Amino acid sequence: MADQCAKVTLAFDNNDYYMYRNGESMVVGRLAGTLWSGCRPVVFDAGANDGEWSLMVLATKRGIDLHVFEIVPDTYRILQRNLREYLDGGAGIVLNEIGLCSDEREIEVWSSYGSNSAGVMPHPDARDNACITARVTTGDAYLAASGVEKIDYLKIDVEGAGYNVLRGFAGALAGGRIAMLQFEYGPYATALETLRPGNFPAVAPGIENPFLR
Repeated sequence: MADQCAKVTLAFDNNDYYMYRNGESMVVGRLAGTLWSGCRPVVFDAGANDGEWSLMVLATKRGIDLHVFEIVPDTYRILQRNLREYLDGGAGIVLNEIGLCSDEREIEVWSSYGSNSAGVMPHPDARDNACITARVTTGDAYLAASGVEKIDYLKIDVEGAGYNVLRGFAGALAGGRIAMLQFEYGPYATALETLRPGNFPAVAPGIENPFLR
């Protein structure tokens, strides 16, 4: 009964995490057949978890340069295993066992046993929260170190820390080096504060769509 009530609440709020139903895969499919047709796009997956989103993108468009970020060591090993087919196949994939944030430092990350998800705060309903220390860098610093000039698609799913990730890309956003981004957001004004320098048009609050340049 409790599970069914939770599902009804999520449906009422228009929350749907299944990417093949909520529009995420549709957007990537449209891009693969239009803007990405005949080219090799650069895609960033910040907060890759077990690689489900990356696998969806790779299945849709094989010829991409994919930079993947996962901060939790146990989850990172699952990610490696899930992407092994594409790694062995010579696809342009760069796996990074670090997180993206607003500055370069070490942070505390909380996770619970049996869950691939982690966050900067302990989960209030979990009884087995464990804290690890992990390294983070900024998106701008990563771009400089890796020599990536432009990101065609930046996906951010970092359990509430998306604003800090956006701040870490401040230079790239202001310089127009990110063509499209997708993220989970809370306070709408907070997201717009970071995106305005990059001239991203606004999307109505509560509508889970990518921001398009």
